[in-house]
Amino acid sequence: MNFYASWVFRCPRWIYFKLKFPRSERVNPGIKQVGDLGEKIALKFLKKNYEIHPTRKRTISFRQFKVTGKPDFRVLGENGFEVVEVKKVSVLRKFPKKRWIAQLNLYLKMEGLDEGFLLEISGNRIRRTRWKFNQGLFRNSLRFYSRIYEELRNGRIPNGKVGECLNCGFKEFCREFNFN
Repeated sequence: MNFYASWVFRCPRWIYFKLKFPRSERVNPGIKQVGDLGEKIALKFLKKNYEIHPTRKRTISFRQFKVTGKPDFRVLGENGFEVVEVKKVSVLRKFPKKRWIAQLNLYLKMEGLDEGFLLEISGNRIRRTRWKFNQGLFRNSLRFYSRIYEELRNGRIPNGKVGECLNCGFKEFCREFNFN
């Protein structure tokens, strides 16, 4: 079974639907456009201070499942290579979301790097937060995927995560089957 790094700490039910009923997802096309815009802004920002290198899809394999991902950017700076994950947001929060940090952490493991950073882009503001690889967060991420794997293996639909429904591409599908 293959999970994606970008799914870490997302709604387990969303992951279930994504794996079992991918064609039922109703993605807002504006979300993809916003993400693409964020990456364009980030590229312009990064070119000023870094040498940019191509990224590749990587996989970490475990006994029962694997985690696959591709960071937004891989840059070479004064201290060596770093992974960059970009998030386009409407408002800068006080602190980045845990799942964004965990996603970056998985990319660091995949790339064999010690440091990377999140670029959060809101309007004309860009916030860069640097993160070091965290083994504890890596273990928690694997536990998260392992629990979902076990639910799926045992034929159970995982519980949803409160607060994740608003922009969920499976919202109607979930309600239709009375899963909420």
